[in-house]
Amino acid sequence: MLKNCPECGGTTSDQAASCPHCGHPLIPLSSAPPLPSAPTQEQTKKSRSPVFTVLAAFGFLLCLFTPRLILVLPLFGTIACAVIAIFRRERARAASIIVLILTLGLFLLSAVDSPSGGARSSASLSSVKIEDWNWAVDPDFGTKGAVEWNANVRNLTDKYIESVRLEMTTYDKDGKLIASDFTFVDAIPPGGIRSKKSYADYYGTEGKASIQVTDVRFAR
Repeated sequence: MLKNCPECGGTTSDQAASCPHCGHPLIPLSSAPPLPSAPTQEQTKKSRSPVFTVLAAFGFLLCLFTPRLILVLPLFGTIACAVIAIFRRERARAASIIVLILTLGLFLLSAVDSPSGGARSSASLSSVKIEDWNWAVDPDFGTKGAVEWNANVRNLTDKYIESVRLEMTTYDKDGKLIASDFTFVDAIPPGGIRSKKSYADYYGTEGKASIQVTDVRFAR
């Protein structure tokens, strides 16, 4: 079929892409499909999988079953994973915040409840009394001889004492320090008394000795 060009009015085939007289396009060009829009930075952040959140949760569970001596290792690992998950804005970052708070609380609790805490305060030294003690030199003990110590320690409180640290010191006849040693008296019940025998090195010039309580730990 023939049709007229809308531009110049010339006659041309309806299959022609353009008018042979003036070059006016007769068949409209198909528009290219729109390119998919690139994901925004916010969409990328929201789509991140909660890898570090899962690691932080697993680390917190591990902390609950870890001995206190090596607890610091999984604690810091869990805190690091939780912080990374928060900054990555993972899908479950709210759980990371909860894990971080719980882990920090566990860290503070372990620090306050550590064996080096208030249970060894010097204020508790008056809770025990050395009721009787003596020492003697045994030059034939072993290959070099030894100084034998005997002490009776009484618990003056109504609490169970886990251990008492005794420090024993020897001097020569002129009062010059020779050596200092220590031992522990364990498991003293309320109002009870425990005896302890201990041995220290013998130097051959011992003339005087002293003993004192340097630490008391109550049972938890």
